[in-house]
Amino acid sequence: MNKKSQSLFLVITFILVLSPYLSQNLAVNIEGTWEIDDDTVVNYTIEGASWGVQIGDQSIGGEGVNFKGVKIAPSNTFDVEVVNVDEQFGVEFIIDNSTATASGEISSDLFLFELDQFLYYPEQEALRLSIQGFNRQEIILGPGMISWFFVEPEESLWEHFREIANIDYHKSKENNYDYEAYFESFFEIRENQAIFDLYMYGSFVNDTLEIDMNFNHNIKFVWDSLTGILLGYRISSSVSGSIEELVLSESIGIICKESSYSLPGFKFYNYSGFISGYQIAITFAGLSAGVIFSIFVKRKRKN
Repeated sequence: MNKKSQSLFLVITFILVLSPYLSQNLAVNIEGTWEIDDDTVVNYTIEGASWGVQIGDQSIGGEGVNFKGVKIAPSNTFDVEVVNVDEQFGVEFIIDNSTATASGEISSDLFLFELDQFLYYPEQEALRLSIQGFNRQEIILGPGMISWFFVEPEESLWEHFREIANIDYHKSKENNYDYEAYFESFFEIRENQAIFDLYMYGSFVNDTLEIDMNFNHNIKFVWDSLTGILLGYRISSSVSGSIEELVLSESIGIICKESSYSLPGFKFYNYSGFISGYQIAITFAGLSAGVIFSIFVKRKRKN
């Protein structure tokens, strides 16, 4: 085992030992109820979706989104049907694009965990590529679908979003990256719509994994604040730099919305001026131990 692999193994082991404590810190206690019924069906449209990656001399792109093998092309629609609502374990649903189906589930704990990770997607994607490597077939399928179709519409959840929109929440994150970022975020409930925008750009470095990246990350999510049903989301995220001396360039974009809903644009798209923004030197939490371990064991390096 080389020095780099030894360092990574020690990081993984350390996080595995602390994972029960980390999960307690990431979780938000939400005691509420789901405001949807069995057999609820929502129709969504993928207005656009693309994923392009270049590492060294390898490059590939894909369009549409992928959910467990079910592909939805740009401009196509799909149904999300609720099959079971359990107050303790969450919501089971089926995604149907008229030619194939796949089942999924969401719970409050799972949603909060995935949200916390996705806030820092560029960092996680760089780490994933460093450990797992370039997967041509995965990229051709297009970006993975964000499946937060239902949330529990409780005040404690909306308060959590208000915390995320505050710079202090992000300053509390720690890991081994040297991180500099410009940050702007916003959350409000307006006309029964819970609207969340977050925009960051900057750079991060991990000397152990030989990662040196610039990034731009812009996300928007809107839920019905009364029912918790997803109304739509926008994602525009990119990274560029180097991993293990290989030049990397990657971009991902998704627009998914409830078919009859007019999804607003990014609040901070092409944002400049920093009227209420911050220039900060901060560190962010990385992948969970479980995710790190899963992608670590999957990677097969060529000698």
